[in-house]
Amino acid sequence: MLGVIIKKEIQENLYSYKYVVIMLLTVVLVFTSLFVMYHDYRQRVADYEALLPDKGKSSALLRPTSLAIFSKGMDEALCSQYRIAMNVGISAGQNQHAFNTMFRVFDTPDLFYVISVILSLCAVLFSFNLVTSEKEAGTLRQTLACSLERTRLVAGKWIGGFCCLALPFVLSFLLGLTLVSFAPEVQISREEYIKLALFLAGSLLYLAFFFSLGLAASSAYSRSSSALIVSLSLWVFFVFVLPGLGSIAAARIVNIPSVQKFTVLKHQVRMKKYMNFYDNVREKGSVENIDLRQLDPENEAVVADYRGKLGSQIALTRAFTRASPASAFNYLAADLANTGILERLNLKRAYLAYKDIYLSHPMDVTGEVKGDYPAFTYQRLSLMEVLRGGGLVNFTILILQNVALFAAVYVLFLRYDVR
Repeated sequence: MLGVIIKKEIQENLYSYKYVVIMLLTVVLVFTSLFVMYHDYRQRVADYEALLPDKGKSSALLRPTSLAIFSKGMDEALCSQYRIAMNVGISAGQNQHAFNTMFRVFDTPDLFYVISVILSLCAVLFSFNLVTSEKEAGTLRQTLACSLERTRLVAGKWIGGFCCLALPFVLSFLLGLTLVSFAPEVQISREEYIKLALFLAGSLLYLAFFFSLGLAASSAYSRSSSALIVSLSLWVFFVFVLPGLGSIAAARIVNIPSVQKFTVLKHQVRMKKYMNFYDNVREKGSVENIDLRQLDPENEAVVADYRGKLGSQIALTRAFTRASPASAFNYLAADLANTGILERLNLKRAYLAYKDIYLSHPMDVTGEVKGDYPAFTYQRLSLMEVLRGGGLVNFTILILQNVALFAAVYVLFLRYDVR
């Protein structure tokens, strides 16, 4: 009987005008996103190759990752050119720009954005009247009058409806991935394919949540108009409001100085460090035995304090905002693509370690390091590191949110008045 219900739902959806519109929209958006982000990736790779030959010994430059085509995240900031100097510490270069400058005005149209905002809305619009439309047409009462169990009916509606929603997305994703993989500039390893498979699984969990959200509203109200208003309000709350509230709460609990204030403070300490350096040069008459890391304990204390508070605020923000499936999916997608906050924190630690190596070498009178020292190298986080760093937690949260919401759908449908 369950198979009959699923087949009926699929047939009804396939011939509906709403499904055709959502299917075409899904296909167009997925391919457009991959096309635009592929060209952005090509331009950033060209920037990387142009800057690489000219980089100095104290420079660090990271190649863009192919996975940024699917979830760009912070990859543009991660791939900025960083320079290390005695008087400025670590500074980011400003000579790399996005292929499309409109990315700086609007949200980057990567696949993550398409899924998290547009396709989640499509999932709500697809499911908000699955129950109410049958009640308004009078068919729901007739169906249940034939001794059909409500459990099988709601399960069949969910499975049949979500299969119709997920099928065009999965096919578009796989076809788009195949086309991108054949591009000469794109280098996707076996482990990255596994990451993309997990990205796809996380995307389906995310869309399933909003599909269930629309079905829950449809099972709670007798009119489609009421279900539409409630489901859209809940969509706005989970996608936009709840992540913002979590960020505000974390900022209130862990107060850190503004970027402007911190920059001014660092500049003051930096000038003191600069003067200390030349005072030592005048006293010793040479820079041979000067360890720059020991000249500015005050600067190190200021930076360490700021970095500690920032780390606490980031951790608290992630903990609070994960209550929203949008945030959990955001963290999962960006971390799997090696373009998230987890990657940035790891890269920052690598830069700091490299700075210590650089500043520990003897320097000449101009403040440049003498002799040879290792070039900066960095390996992006592996799949296991991503999962241990929070990816598994985000996956678990998405699963639990889906289970809880489907349980709500089940209870609401059991109590639904079909008259």
